[in-house]
Amino acid sequence: MQTRIRVIHFDAYRFFPNMLAYASELKEFLLRGGLLAWGIVPSEEEFVKKETTSSLVQSLEEKIGLLIKEGIPKDVLVQNSLLSQSCGLSYLSEELAEKALGLTGELVPEMKKRVQPF
Repeated sequence: MQTRIRVIHFDAYRFFPNMLAYASELKEFLLRGGLLAWGIVPSEEEFVKKETTSSLVQSLEEKIGLLIKEGIPKDVLVQNSLLSQSCGLSYLSEELAEKALGLTGELVPEMKKRVQPF
């Protein structure tokens, strides 16, 4: 996070605690204008099958709240965030890949209603 890299994409679905451990470094990264790409939509078959837009919204809101509690300003965190799948979808069936993409497409406007500017 102390490099000149501009975007960090991470698997927020399964490995959020790893990012939380670096909250102070993440804060500095975001304050410098870095972008955080939340891979909140799972890319593994077993998880894609069970998730809904509502469950992912709840999960994301909880995770955002934890980073805010660690001292990252909400406006900076939200302004510098992107939403995506946790990883590539090439191992999924076409049906599940479409579901994952659909979840992402539904998640973005739902989060925009709750916090801007997702």
